[in-house]
Amino acid sequence: MGCWPFAGGQYWGDQDDAASSRHGTRALDAGINFFDTAEGYEAGHSERVLGRGLLGRRAEAIIATKVSPNHLRPDEVIHRVRRQPA
Repeated sequence: MGCWPFAGGQYWGDQDDAASSRHGTRALDAGINFFDTAEGYEAGHSERVLGRGLLGRRAEAIIATKVSPNHLRPDEVIHRVRRQPA
């Protein structure tokens, strides 16, 4: 499931974060377990919204996230995927 719209912003406009988070939960309920996001989607907002939707069910999900080109050093990749929500 593509999660870029969760970010809202200039491409997707205003979004209801709570509704977007529920989409993550509902996707799992429907058997969808692969989520695509990126740190570049409104500075990681999409990832944070998805994370709230997967609380308590993270082990059921596979998350593919893209890392910005200026964060491709191995230590930067590790830092970016471990970063705590803002």
